[in-house]
Amino acid sequence: MKRFFSPWPWPQFCPLSCFRASNAARPNSTGAKLQIQQKNYPEAVRLLEAEVAKNPSNAEAWYLLGYIQSEQNNVEGMNRAFSEAQKLSQEHASDIKNIRMYQWVST
Repeated sequence: MKRFFSPWPWPQFCPLSCFRASNAARPNSTGAKLQIQQKNYPEAVRLLEAEVAKNPSNAEAWYLLGYIQSEQNNVEGMNRAFSEAQKLSQEHASDIKNIRMYQWVST
């Protein structure tokens, strides 16, 4: 996984490095990742919300939605999205735990 700069005292991984071949055909997930890279969060949220409306079992989309909400300090939205992601998969459990901890200590 690719690491990126973080003010956190623990390692953090870029949520965009979790791109899997299974999501290659999902244009909303792919487009959202591009928007996240460009820090165009409103457009990324729009794309991800459309993706989870169409495919509520897309754990990666829920995870990315939670990540964006955390970047915007929307703790309620972050927790809702992360909870949905963790119901579906434990793939991002460590990152989710670290992001939630950071939000908890920074509020």
